[in-house]
Amino acid sequence: MIRFDVYQASPLDCTQCPLQARCTTVPEKGRTVRRNPYQEEIDRLKARMQTEEAKSLYKYRGQTIERVFADFKEHRNLRRFRGLSRARTQMGLTVLGHNLRILAKLQEKKKREATDASAHKIAA
Repeated sequence: MIRFDVYQASPLDCTQCPLQARCTTVPEKGRTVRRNPYQEEIDRLKARMQTEEAKSLYKYRGQTIERVFADFKEHRNLRRFRGLSRARTQMGLTVLGHNLRILAKLQEKKKREATDASAHKIAA
């Protein structure tokens, strides 16, 4: 649930304000403004995402993280959860398994590179 800070101006303030036409259509009711407490962070993120660097990095998202989500849905049967505590457990175990698979691949790659390097030294 997202909570907002709510600010309420009194009708008296709105009827006497010279900017009421820009601010409210019914000054007799006053003006209410909702603001997300994290709005400054949201605005900074939006500004950062407009940079060329962010756009070029974000282009690769589909090739990286979206593939993981697709794998979770398709091969790990994570299309539907039942209950929040079960969902947390199931998702935690799935992410743990995913990370272990990545570590195993990295270790295998490192082992192969070491074998290739030693074979190359012997041949030279």
